[in-house]
Amino acid sequence: MNGKERIVIVGGGPAGLATARAYRNAGGRARVTILSTEPHPPYNRPPLTKEFLRGDSDPADLPIEAEGWYQENGVELRLSTVVESLDRSRAVVETDAGEAFAYDACVLATGSEPIRIPVPGADDPEVLVMRTIENSSRLKDRAGKGGSAVVVGSGFIGCEAAASLSLRGASVTLVSLEEIPQGRRLGKEAGGRIRAWLEGYGVDLRMNTSLESIERRNGAYSVAVDGGENIFAGAVLFGTGVEPRLGLAEDAGLELDGGVVTDSSMRTSAPGVFAVGDIASAYNESAGRHVSVEHWGTPWSTGVWRGPCSPGRCGVEHGARLLVDHRRRHAEVLGVGRRVGRARLRRPGRLLRRPVRQGRRARRHTHPRRRRGLREGPRTDRAGGPFPRVKPAAPNPSLRASVVVPARDEQALVGACVRALAAQTGVAPQGYEVLLVLDRCTDETEARAREAAAASPDLRLYFLEGPGEGSGLARRVGMEAACGRLLAVRGPDGLICSTDADTVVAPDWLATQLRAVEAGAKAIGGRIDLKGAETLPPGILRWHAENGRMRYEKLLANPDRSGRAEHWQFSGASLALTAGTYRNVGGLRPRESLEDEHLEEVLRENGVPIEHLLSVRVTTSSRLNGRASRGLSHDLAKAGFRHRASAIKDPKPDA
Repeated sequence: MNGKERIVIVGGGPAGLATARAYRNAGGRARVTILSTEPHPPYNRPPLTKEFLRGDSDPADLPIEAEGWYQENGVELRLSTVVESLDRSRAVVETDAGEAFAYDACVLATGSEPIRIPVPGADDPEVLVMRTIENSSRLKDRAGKGGSAVVVGSGFIGCEAAASLSLRGASVTLVSLEEIPQGRRLGKEAGGRIRAWLEGYGVDLRMNTSLESIERRNGAYSVAVDGGENIFAGAVLFGTGVEPRLGLAEDAGLELDGGVVTDSSMRTSAPGVFAVGDIASAYNESAGRHVSVEHWGTPWSTGVWRGPCSPGRCGVEHGARLLVDHRRRHAEVLGVGRRVGRARLRRPGRLLRRPVRQGRRARRHTHPRRRRGLREGPRTDRAGGPFPRVKPAAPNPSLRASVVVPARDEQALVGACVRALAAQTGVAPQGYEVLLVLDRCTDETEARAREAAAASPDLRLYFLEGPGEGSGLARRVGMEAACGRLLAVRGPDGLICSTDADTVVAPDWLATQLRAVEAGAKAIGGRIDLKGAETLPPGILRWHAENGRMRYEKLLANPDRSGRAEHWQFSGASLALTAGTYRNVGGLRPRESLEDEHLEEVLRENGVPIEHLLSVRVTTSSRLNGRASRGLSHDLAKAGFRHRASAIKDPKPDA
């Protein structure tokens, strides 16, 4: 198509935007118009049941593209525009306002509509569904901290929303006809793990339970379930699936079969008309059949235009990708194909790193003795992706603490860190574990850690892969995993500790913090000393020690004041908080650096006092290079400047 021809995309969701973006990226020059019924530019919907619902993100964080992207790429975005008809004979779409948009190619991306179970009271507009920013905002307002909610359905939406509301502090009851959450979709073993995670978050699960009616009473709801029980809550959410919005396609006379039938290039039965996203029942060449997957990953994979569009040459890339994130758990399925056999979940954290085809090769990859891309030692396990997926084969009822250690290219220092953690006194070996989060490591960090752990066979050491976007995000991966594991086994009093791979903790570091928790502490900061090194002038070490001493004296003199987030107070090199506290404040925010400073701010905002204990000691390296930006490297740089300035005034060597 040339610059005079027109592409009209009906639908402003991820699939519609992905189509426009891929068309432009492939060099397409036609005029592109997106008609969206919503008042917002295309935005990511998964956070509506996760980060946004928990209050960890704002509406400004949701748009998929920046505001200026549309003008820069010559895409006209029309918001609050409802398309009423598609006239194939005239190649025109018409809106409810009487506007007509002629097209040379029309892409239907009308999305789907949440389903309400047909029971008395379900049609009440105040009974919520989850599809838009407004839906999520209303649910957050009604069932926020200290509120209550009934979630109906245990699919993607139901499980995610229930977990997020519970983590936000609401009392949540989940009602489902399924025996286990997502059992029909993922099977009993995966569903059983999801059930355990939800119960660990405090969700009251009512499985094998049918909904009878919903009645609104004085701004609250009485939800009747089978057996005569009534559950009272401040909000009710239906997470009972979606159905494609096919009205426009049906009125236009397109071929339908549970969705708009298309070929593998998303062409419908009408010339010049395409369908993508939730409404498309596309022929999948891998599966050998038409496939419709109701999940956010599908619009992205089916809504990607594959090059400049000219008559007979329009098409999209096809495939499927499922991503399931239940707050702190992540399951991933890549590809859709024919059934080749049955695989069992032996241990979580296992990832088949290569796509496989039907036949012997697929069976070989699922054989427990022939898995590829998996490395493990006698007491170690490795997660295969950027989300926490490590968990022992059986629960460890003795687990009291989980130590998180992010590491990037620390082959020279990680061994000492692991050995110090293995040598902890005052706590039984089975009472704690170490989660080493590898962040963009290109050296022998993992090998050196394994060597150090091999000398202490009782140490429980697990490996995770960070997202590759900074130490702050790597620490978050580990702390999210630690929180989920401790809540499932120990409860809210389980202790999440964190240190750095270039840091050596004192022998009683862990035991001292566990005693503090027993005495009622919710968050603990330790003392961080610098290890002397030839790379730093002694003046810097003296400056660091003196400033640390002065700030400690100030803190001790003002016990009600949490103090500033300096590295000798509450730092990634030594910080700890209970799993219940971590959950209640919403966890560590996604930040590339200074995540410890931000966590202290969050704790302070939530009224959680930090115990600054001089008896909790660690020693961290004093190198200037190889550190995360800002943070301690910034402090040391300032100290170096002051040392050099004082040396100019008084050139005497340091004593």
